[in-house]
Amino acid sequence: MAFPIPGDAIEPHLNLNQYLIDSPASTFFFRVGGNHKRCQTGTQEVQPGDLLIVNRALDVGHQSLIVGIINGEFIVSRVQKRAGKWVPLTREDDNAELSLTIWGVVIVIVRNVSAAPLCLA
Repeated sequence: MAFPIPGDAIEPHLNLNQYLIDSPASTFFFRVGGNHKRCQTGTQEVQPGDLLIVNRALDVGHQSLIVGIINGEFIVSRVQKRAGKWVPLTREDDNAELSLTIWGVVIVIVRNVSAAPLCLA
């Protein structure tokens, strides 16, 4: 029995769009800003420098990770429905005055791990 040669299994040209994007017309890329020098803990899902692939055509569901707009600023958060409105999952305060506009649903997070700072707790 022969084993395959490792080079035979490598695709010469890899197009990540084929694997990551189902609907190009409604898909956008966002680079997460923020303080890159701040130490990030392992519990934080999205970190400064991450590249988000966001689909505007997807329906939002409970605990979807979304890109939204609050008070004219972009946010990235998981959401839940309260009193018929989508609100950031992390907000514990009264959201009656909160006006969240959902821009799109995050479908992929791309992170360069070689550039990530090592943070020890």
